Amino acid sequence: MFGDGPHIQRSLSARESQIVGWLEEERPALIRAEVLVDQFGLSRHVARDVLRRMATKGWLQRVSQGVYEPLLADTGGIALPNPWAALAGWSVPYYIGYGSAAYELGLTPDRPGAVQVCVRFGTQTPQRFKDFPLNLIPQRYFATTETEIRTIHSQSVRIATIPRLVIDGAIRPGRVSGVLGLTRIIDRAADSLDREKVVDLAESHPRGGPGTRRIAAILTLLERQVPKVLANYAHTHRTSSSMTLDSVSVYGWTGKSLPEWGVIANVPAEVLQEELRR
Repeated sequence: MFGDGPHIQRSLSARESQIVGWLEEERPALIRAEVLVDQFGLSRHVARDVLRRMATKGWLQRVSQGVYEPLLADTGGIALPNPWAALAGWSVPYYIGYGSAAYELGLTPDRPGAVQVCVRFGTQTPQRFKDFPLNLIPQRYFATTETEIRTIHSQSVRIATIPRLVIDGAIRPGRVSGVLGLTRIIDRAADSLDREKVVDLAESHPRGGPGTRRIAAILTLLERQVPKVLANYAHTHRTSSSMTLDSVSVYGWTGKSLPEWGVIANVPAEVLQEELRR
């Protein structure tokens, strides 16, 4: 008997015992029917049935259609809330973005409490995700351009590349802990950032212009050179009224004017510099 909830009898047939022995030795993060077909010569129908029975008995946990996570003896038969395993088995278009991507890519020391997952606007949160620390963020202009499959925490998941992360964060800085978090990301990414890809992504989003203006303003305040391709795009997307660097409800309306970008730096340069030293 295992766990604190309803008791599950973790019995095993001879075939299931053989499979558990293999799972204990190989330690796959996830298992599908195809694995049992290849490893044990089972038919696909029998393999699917075996997986369902083992899930019922508490040896596996279903994370998506036909995909299971092993719950072996050392787990006590308790399924830990593993968002990475859940995402690895999800067929809906998504990518890990914003603060979660920044943390996994080494661009911030701050890890969000729930994994931030960008999805197409209108995507419903699956019922099976309710116990996982996942924060689905609908994107009206969702695209998987400049995202890639990476192995993170032993799972193959889709995550934003650095150019995607930078432009997404510049468009919605609140998702990366505001302009201070965005400044950390830009500073750490600056030397290796593909500026042309940032501009290409900006062109595909209605708020790409303001996003590049925010990036250019931050680089200016940090006394770093604004790359020419980025500077040209940001300069041509100025409007008649200036935008503030960050939320007026937090920092107010006043600050240094950066007319070349059409930005009011309502967060002082010294505050940005101090954030980089922490």
